Parts: sequence; structure tokens; C-alpha cells
Amino acid sequence: MEFSLSIALKNQAVAKKPHDRMLAKDLADSLSWAGSANEVMGRLDAAQALYERQLQLAQGLHDAAPGDALWSDKLAEALQHQARLNAMRGDARSAGAQYRRAEALLQANMATAPGNRLWQANVGLVQLAMLRLTPATRDLNGELAQLDILVRQFASLTEIDPKNATWAKHQAQVLVQTAAVQLDAGRVAAALGSLNLAHERLQARYARNKADLLARVMLATALLVRADIALKVNDQALARQNCQGAADLLGPQTLASDDFRILDPWVRSQVCLGERDAANAAILRLSRIGYREHAYVHYLALHNERTP
Repeated sequence: MEFSLSIALKNQAVAKKPHDRMLAKDLADSLSWAGSANEVMGRLDAAQALYERQLQLAQGLHDAAPGDALWSDKLAEALQHQARLNAMRGDARSAGAQYRRAEALLQANMATAPGNRLWQANVGLVQLAMLRLTPATRDLNGELAQLDILVRQFASLTEIDPKNATWAKHQAQVLVQTAAVQLDAGRVAAALGSLNLAHERLQARYARNKADLLARVMLATALLVRADIALKVNDQALARQNCQGAADLLGPQTLASDDFRILDPWVRSQVCLGERDAANAAILRLSRIGYREHAYVHYLALHNERTP
């Protein structure tokens, strides 16, 4: 309700002063916040409509002043929202195109200010997101080479600003993804090394702030990758222990949630534990909101689970 009122008032202001860029920026920001709120509540159609309006405004601002880094940054942000939503819905092609546009805008900004750490981090996140749009034919060595660059990049950023919790979580996120790809490539020892480092960082971050939902989800995801590593070496007990650890982290959040960030790893934990009823209930909820992210669908197929 609060978002709706704010957006309505800002729409009126923009209608009265259509050439006022700061009013348009404020409206675009409100649309972005409202879109994100709807997204994590499972209202993907509502989020899509809000993000489309945000993109329209951001594109107009950028077109009016294409050399202004502020508007390039706003357009890149809007494109990332659209890309993420398309990736969640299983449209990797559209998501990839939008991520590439966002990356090009951010790279152009960085060319004017190479020392801008925020842009460096944003470029890294876009590149990581593109790596997750896994094609049918994968170049694992190529993925690992790109991930190694990202690991070094985020390590450098966190070294410069060790108190930056966001960058620390992103560094751990890249390490977890690296571990998963290393495991796919059969490099079990390397995968365990990457995961141990990620787990250490995430555990420390979560211990400092247990209300941090993103840290909780990332830690659960790390435990699920650790379970996959255990299965690779036929340690069923260790795999189950890690899946249970992930389930314990996520369980309290799943009762009334339609947040895909929680439900996706929750499904994986329940499939791993053989809790089919709990898994199927969450699979149904994700299906109802239109969630068909590539890695999630692949995981279900691998474990002979069906989306309704």
C-alpha cells in the first residue's frame, strides 16, 4: 500500500513535469523497490509490470543524456531486474541479452572511472549471473577461468574494505559457484577447498547477523554443495548431515513464504533428505508463481522430480 501510494504520487509529479529528470529518477527508484518487494512475495507478474515501467523511464533518461554515467547506471540496474526475472522464469536467452546490455553500460562507465569500486562489483555480479545461465553444452574450463577472475576481483574489493558485508557475501557467492563447477569438472579436492573458504566467510557473516536472510540462504546453499561433494565420494551420512543443516537454516522461513530464494534451496534439501511431501509442497508453490530457473529445473529432472 505504501509503495502504491508513493508511486501514484510520483506518477502525478512526473506527469506535471515530464522533463524533470530527478522526478523521473525518483519514480524509477520507487518502481524498482516495489518490483523487488513483489518479486520476493512470488508476485512475478506484478514485479514484471513494475520493472517494465522502470526500464521505460531509465531508457528515456539514458537516451536524453547517453554520456551521463548516472543514467547509464540506472538503465543497467533496470536491465538487471528484467534479466533476473526472465532467468527465474526459465527464459535464459532473454536474460542473457539483458545482462549483456547491462554489462556493456557498466563497462562504459568504468572506462570513465576505473577506480569506482561499486561499478567493479556490479560488473562482477552481472558476469556471475551470466555464468549461471548454463547452456546445454558447457565449457567447464572456460567457466572456471572466468570464475577465477571474479574470485580475485571480489577478494581484492573485500581486502580494500573488509567491513563491507555486501562484498564479503558476493565473494562467498562466487566461491560457492566455483566449488559447484569444480565438482562438475571432477575436481573434488579443489571444490572442497573453494567451499571451505566460502563456508568460513558465510558462517562468520551469519554469526554476526542472524537476521540477514541472504547470508542464511547462501550458507544453506553452501551446505547443499557440500552435500553434493560428499555424495561424489560416496559419504551418504555426511551428505545427509549437510542437507539437514541446510533444512534447519531454511525451515523457519518456509512456512508462509513464496520467496523463490528460500524455496529453491528448501526443495533441494528436502529431496536430498527423502522428504518427498515437503519437497512436493514447495515444488507446487514454485510452480504456481512461475519459477522455472534453469539450474532448479535441471536439479528436479536429475532427481526424477516433476514440476506440476
